[in-house]
Amino acid sequence: MYGFTDTNAIPEQTLGLAMRFGGVYFEEALSGYKTLNVGGRELIGNELETATGKGNDGSVITGQTLPSRMLTIQYKLEAKTDAECRHNFETLNFLLRKNGKNNVAITFTDEPGRTYYGRLQSVDDVPYDRNTVTGTFTLYCENPYKYGDSLESVGTSITIGEFCPYDVLPDLITATLSTDATKITIDNTTTGKHIILNGTYTAGQTLVVGIANRIITLNGQNIKNNLDYVESDFRSFVVSPGDVITMSPSSSMTIAMRGRWL
Repeated sequence: MYGFTDTNAIPEQTLGLAMRFGGVYFEEALSGYKTLNVGGRELIGNELETATGKGNDGSVITGQTLPSRMLTIQYKLEAKTDAECRHNFETLNFLLRKNGKNNVAITFTDEPGRTYYGRLQSVDDVPYDRNTVTGTFTLYCENPYKYGDSLESVGTSITIGEFCPYDVLPDLITATLSTDATKITIDNTTTGKHIILNGTYTAGQTLVVGIANRIITLNGQNIKNNLDYVESDFRSFVVSPGDVITMSPSSSMTIAMRGRWL
């Protein structure tokens, strides 16, 4: 069994540079551990798809995407004895894998209000003939963006505020239906994208549309089969500052979203 300090109550300002990985500050969960530096949070390049033509100089760019992000963590691990050193590495291995084969939230004390999502990819070898070592491990973030805290906007017609420079998929759109209906449409009147739900709906029911995690419920029951897959822009219903979101029939909505940054 591994016993860890409850790090939720530890003020971040007391830790200096520290990483929180899957809800745990390693500095507080593992005696002798210290985050020294973090690489991979600066500029990120593009991945370009190109094609060349016979007899033509250079190439033509046919596509452009962002690569995944790699966070390189340089750390120091101190122990007084060989046995303590071995135990420390056992604990560190456990902390880096305790969430199984899932991405976890990653935050840093010197970057408040920003969250990366990733998992352990690789580690560098460290000297095995000493009990105080410095080393590095790499966290793989398949999504290169980092995210801010959730923000909510409420109304029957919602204008998206200036909350980040990039378009985002809303996390949740929640509405209490104001009238009976056989069709519900959520519109981004600025971009022309919409989500169409067929079916039978009753005033007072609670509709939840989770675009980011692909869920649609009515009073807690899954109704994703009501989605009009042909006419809807469900997977690409992104919003940007200045966009106007409405619902038909008109009902009060709450839109929860998080900004994203590179």
